[in-house]
Amino acid sequence: MGWLAITGALFVLVGCGKKIDPRFQSAEATLGTLFRAYGVDRTREPEVREHMQSGGKFKLRSEDEFRACFADYRGPLDEGLAGFVFGRLVARKDSLTFETKGDRTQVFIRDQSKGKPAAVMVAEASGWKLSLKESVPADVAGKLRELYRRAEEDHRRETGSLAR
Repeated sequence: MGWLAITGALFVLVGCGKKIDPRFQSAEATLGTLFRAYGVDRTREPEVREHMQSGGKFKLRSEDEFRACFADYRGPLDEGLAGFVFGRLVARKDSLTFETKGDRTQVFIRDQSKGKPAAVMVAEASGWKLSLKESVPADVAGKLRELYRRAEEDHRRETGSLAR
């Protein structure tokens, strides 16, 4: 029995399988990665909120890191949804709490009622990722995707690439 336990421990330590990227090892780490992708990981919540209230925008520093934070980011059509989730979380970044049950984590804002979570995360083989489908209300997602489609259509008209 002793050798079986030692063999099992070595199996885990040596890592027969893919190691989880430390940036996504926990729900908290994933949000840290999301905030770092915009360079606001060390910025306190009051400064972030002041910046947002003054109409300031955040500049994405790492598109790859940003996209990697989401389980179901499929491309440009999802940018508005991902931005919605980022904005909701970054505005209260110092007030977030986490409730994990199995392979799902709900992210809540500390001083708000325990109704709907601000975001939902899922555990994947590559680590904890934000779920756009579960984090963005369906009506908001529909509106954001429609805005994207209209903007794309307008762009095609302006550039003459829309077939008439």
